[in-house]
Amino acid sequence: MKKKIRFILNPKAGSGLNKVITNSIKKSFNEHEFEIEIISTERAAHATELSTEAVRNKFDIVVAAGGDGTINETAQSLKHSNTALAIIPTGSGNGFARHFNIPLNIEKAINIIKNGKTIHVDSLLINEKFCMNIAGAGFDAHIAHLFADYGKRGFISYAKLVMKEYFSYRERNYTIEFDNKKINRTAFLIAIANASQFGNGAKISPFAGADDGIMDLTILKKIPAYRLIQVIARVFNGTLNNSSYAELIRGTSFTISSKEEIIIHIDGEPIESGKKIIAEIDPLSVKLIVP
Repeated sequence: MKKKIRFILNPKAGSGLNKVITNSIKKSFNEHEFEIEIISTERAAHATELSTEAVRNKFDIVVAAGGDGTINETAQSLKHSNTALAIIPTGSGNGFARHFNIPLNIEKAINIIKNGKTIHVDSLLINEKFCMNIAGAGFDAHIAHLFADYGKRGFISYAKLVMKEYFSYRERNYTIEFDNKKINRTAFLIAIANASQFGNGAKISPFAGADDGIMDLTILKKIPAYRLIQVIARVFNGTLNNSSYAELIRGTSFTISSKEEIIIHIDGEPIESGKKIIAEIDPLSVKLIVP
């Protein structure tokens, strides 16, 4: 029987890039072996609708061509199904894809879909909303909210926004409950991680493994200007755990609360949360094709 694959393309990637992806797909898959559908999303949450339909129609694979937001929308319908997720990374950071060494090159990523192996990975629920990669409270969430309306995408735009906002953003006080413990922390940001990185190689939770049934919480204090380069280097070389400004905690559930409104993001997308975050893990809930 033919293997059924639905490709979901994010039009924000640009018509030129999507044309390249479409041409590569058509070149790579033999119509005698594969039944291929290529669909571009038309609105927010459309990828979720398309992947829900694919599960119902017994597709073997659904491919998210986009960034972490597109992966989130696509994967949430695939939980506990027989349909596997595959990825063509075309986002700004591609954190989840980079964690699994999925190539950023389109043809190489397509080759993984054809010849890679299928594993099971965890997913998270953040205030009952699906999360595939990383959710966060504090500064990174503040940036995610601003970046959503920033206009020009990409790493350079993101870095400019971070530098513009860094010195004016203040730390917040949080209460964190996990494993029958309660701690109080003053934090610049708190990252709730399934996989290890935000994107572009920035490993905020260097020990996170997305198939271990455990969440990784990184609590980061505000770093003084004279230490910024040193700590940023640790983020990119995977040694943030050795910084006195970072605290890493592992657990299967977390409750994070504050007396102030908490700004959060889920897989880079800004979300309203109130004054409490409840984070839970759904172990080995998504099938994923990896190298």
